[in-house]
Amino acid sequence: MGPILDGLKLMAMGMGFVFTFLIIMIICMKIMAKLLKPIETCLDPVAPAPKKKASAGDDNARRAAAAVAALVASKK
Repeated sequence: MGPILDGLKLMAMGMGFVFTFLIIMIICMKIMAKLLKPIETCLDPVAPAPKKKASAGDDNARRAAAAVAALVASKK
């Protein structure tokens, strides 16, 4: 029973170290976010590219092209 308890102790210590590291990392990230907040206004926000609406004909043409490509690929 000794090796099993030693293994469990080692596992608990390892998980404790990882948990502690993650908590410290989260705290550091929050501190960095607060420190860098003034710099955020200096950066230009990237606007998302406008999405082009696909028409129904476009969608049908793509489906037809995919069907033809699958048919050609299956005959090879």
